[in-house]
Amino acid sequence: MIESRFWKEHLRKYVRSLKRSNRPSRWSERALCNFERDLIIHFFSVRKLVELHKVSSRTRNHQVTVFLCKSKGVPVTRLNRVAMWDLYQFEKQVEKKRSLLFIANQFIHSYLIVPYKDEARKWDGVLVCSDFERNNAIYRVPLSEIQKALLIASEDRPTRMDMKYDHTIKDYQVTTD
Repeated sequence: MIESRFWKEHLRKYVRSLKRSNRPSRWSERALCNFERDLIIHFFSVRKLVELHKVSSRTRNHQVTVFLCKSKGVPVTRLNRVAMWDLYQFEKQVEKKRSLLFIANQFIHSYLIVPYKDEARKWDGVLVCSDFERNNAIYRVPLSEIQKALLIASEDRPTRMDMKYDHTIKDYQVTTD
């Protein structure tokens, strides 16, 4: 069992560090690796909080707005993933809602994870797909949605927990408010 207060404090601190810079500097390979690592770890923290019912069902059911870019039908491999612009239909993005857990899993199991910038060269979000999704689609997740998802999880304080034993899974089904 984890004490969620410390995990949530760490999430809040990280959300505050995610800002669009007016004068973005060029990222080194180390900075890029640290960025990827931090996103993966923080989305893992969110998933852990959800799975341990340390957040309410409202957070568990939160829908993240993302933009889906379908695959062009070419298998994505370790050798061709650097040419991702040839693998996905970025010109035909479709706005979608995906569950917080789905997006967390895209980061945790990421096969591709690439930050992107807007027209003013400010960091604006992440292109991400899991090893499972890589041949179907890649998701463009705006920075504002990443911030919102992490902030919602960090500020959620369940006030009530209901448990009902489920004989089919031989454990309790839990809902929180």
